[in-house]
Amino acid sequence: TTTSRQINHLQLPYGNYNHFEQRYTKRYIDLDTDIQAIYRQRSLVEERIEDLRERASAVVLTTAEQELASARQTTTGLREELASSKHRIAEFSTRFAEHEALVAELKEMETAHAQLRTNLLRREVNTDSGITKVEVLESAIQPIEPIWPHYTRDTGIAVGGSLALGILAVVLFDFFNRTAYPAGYGPGLQNIHVTNVRSDSVRTLENGPVMNGAIGPDPPLTKLSRKTEERTLNDAEICALFSAADAETRLVIGLLLSGISIEEIVSLRCSNLELATGFVSVSSKKTRKVAIPEVLRAGFESQLSLAAGEDGPLWRDYGGVARSLQDIEALIAMAARDAGLTEPELATAENIRHSYLVFLVSQGMRLADLENVAGPMAPSARAAYAVHSPDGTAVPFDQVEHIHPALRQAPPI
Repeated sequence: TTTSRQINHLQLPYGNYNHFEQRYTKRYIDLDTDIQAIYRQRSLVEERIEDLRERASAVVLTTAEQELASARQTTTGLREELASSKHRIAEFSTRFAEHEALVAELKEMETAHAQLRTNLLRREVNTDSGITKVEVLESAIQPIEPIWPHYTRDTGIAVGGSLALGILAVVLFDFFNRTAYPAGYGPGLQNIHVTNVRSDSVRTLENGPVMNGAIGPDPPLTKLSRKTEERTLNDAEICALFSAADAETRLVIGLLLSGISIEEIVSLRCSNLELATGFVSVSSKKTRKVAIPEVLRAGFESQLSLAAGEDGPLWRDYGGVARSLQDIEALIAMAARDAGLTEPELATAENIRHSYLVFLVSQGMRLADLENVAGPMAPSARAAYAVHSPDGTAVPFDQVEHIHPALRQAPPI
């Protein structure tokens, strides 16, 4: 509207342009500067009119688009509001229906309550119907003895049954845990060892006279121990025992796995070690030299350092006191406990040495060559290892592997 008003206010000078063309010739119009100025002004006015029309169209179009967008947004809002209203109406209808159902249920409960109150009131009024008629058939008699249970009889049965089950359990336990004794021994005092504190010698009581001298009343007896059978330890148990032991105990186990007995180990002196040649000289009934495994050499060097160059007992504590047989056996027992063996009490020095001799014999070594490793042995003792020897011809002493697997796998001490 504003643009139309601006267009209407534009006045062309001298009226209509066709008036000049009707009054003057074209040549005169071209030569007249005033008319040409009027024509130029007309062109400018027409361009301005066209520009105003374009602007007006753009303004009108923008306004219409804005009104259309606003109308669409208003329509969307109204639709959302209508949907929300429908949802609220549906929820209200559901709640209203539940309310009506609860009201109806409440009315039914009130009706039932009123009926129950009426029935209760009628019962309270009619007292004759609540009286129970009782007829005495026989007077009650107080019992002298209980009908059940019979305590005296049941106590006797329980005691007798428990005694019988106890005797049966002892018999079955003795039957399934019966110990097999060697020939000439029995379950009595025949295989009981008596240790004398003064001499540390073990005396065996047998049927008849006592061997190794009579036992008088003077020597004090401090320990009674039942002799256990020899048992072969497998490689895994020996490796676990060797790994759990300390350095000194490993040296003892290493010597046992070289065929030296526990008594010979305890009696070793520093001069018996020949680390330069790699042998240990064992002096018993027959002097022999046993090769020192390579894994034990460094440990023996440390052990010799405790002696400070003196030719004394090889096994000493840090105070320089020589260790006894019981001390060495205690070291092995502690290592067996620390190794977590299934039966640590069987990991004794005798069983470790016995396992090494079985290891040698199981390779086919001649039984006569056992003395080269274990020292003097009775023929019956060597013959007992025949059960571990494989079939076939025996193998010479030099062709047998003398290093036990536990020493081959262990790191240097």
